[in-house]
Amino acid sequence: MKFALFGFPQTGKTTLFNLLTGAEYEIASFPTHRDGIHQRTCAIPDERLEKLARLFPDKEKKPATIDFIDLAGFRPGELKTSAYLAQLRLMDGLAHVVRGFEAPQIPHLFPEINPHHDIQSMEEELILADLLTIEKRLSKLAKELRGKKTEQLIREKDLLVKAQEHLLQGKPLREIYFSPEEEKRLRAYSFLSQKPIVQIINVDETHLDKLNKPQEFLLHLGPKQGVMVFGGQIEYEISQLPAEEQQQFLREYGLGEFSIQKFLRISFQVLELINFYTVGKTEVKAWTIPQNTPAPQAAGVIHSDMEKGFIRAEVISVDDLLQAGSFSSAREKGLIQTHGKDYHIIDGDVVYFRFSP
Repeated sequence: MKFALFGFPQTGKTTLFNLLTGAEYEIASFPTHRDGIHQRTCAIPDERLEKLARLFPDKEKKPATIDFIDLAGFRPGELKTSAYLAQLRLMDGLAHVVRGFEAPQIPHLFPEINPHHDIQSMEEELILADLLTIEKRLSKLAKELRGKKTEQLIREKDLLVKAQEHLLQGKPLREIYFSPEEEKRLRAYSFLSQKPIVQIINVDETHLDKLNKPQEFLLHLGPKQGVMVFGGQIEYEISQLPAEEQQQFLREYGLGEFSIQKFLRISFQVLELINFYTVGKTEVKAWTIPQNTPAPQAAGVIHSDMEKGFIRAEVISVDDLLQAGSFSSAREKGLIQTHGKDYHIIDGDVVYFRFSP
């Protein structure tokens, strides 16, 4: 799972990146030129995996991971020609960090702090970048169709025109229905406005009451879109305290939890992902897959040979396994079910795949 933290300058992107990853990159109060990007791969906190690991203490615990990148801020109009455009296209999801805090000493691009405006402005940037991609491809398609009209080229043109019409109405592609076949064709373009997105509003201490009312910052919550609020400065200060004091201060400020837990919960929802688990000879491991993944494809995430030679999946839920205390006890109680290739993996399944090499 790969997420890009992006947005306009001075919104708190690097603050959030540090909070999500445990990094300690310098945070500037004024716009600065920054070469390159910040990147980090992080283990996904997983209470179910922790419990499984305690059940099998002789095995190594291996959590699923998430990749974060932190991009320098874009000014209005820059995204469509940004050197980082290719990086955004490679992401599974986008995390748009929005300024919701008042700080006169930190300059803001716009006359007032208005998250509604900034969210809409960035949406327009994504739409414009996609329109330019479509225009370029349609221009090339026109030449190719003059040479040879094939059914494949005609279908591609029709699909791009359909997408273009919606974009010209100011609608991001994630809010438009496409058939499964159309979705598959569109994936080749990695359109930015089609990617799942989490709007993340960074507020100051005076607006912490918005932590549990994030929808107030959106005009509407569309498909493949999530929203969360975090208090970047306050949370950073709490993160610097001794571990035994952190929970107390989180409660006092009404934060409840650190941003990483909230972000992961929302990102799994917008990306429509689940976790399943395997217990091997030497390790207990979590795997992240899309919802409704058939068992053979889930096996293929572990190794392609397992998908090719898939025979069956032996499945038990994490809760049932933990309650039984062992695989042998679970088997005696009839809690382990055998499924064929038509079975779709469910969140929290512990799976043993049988396959022929």
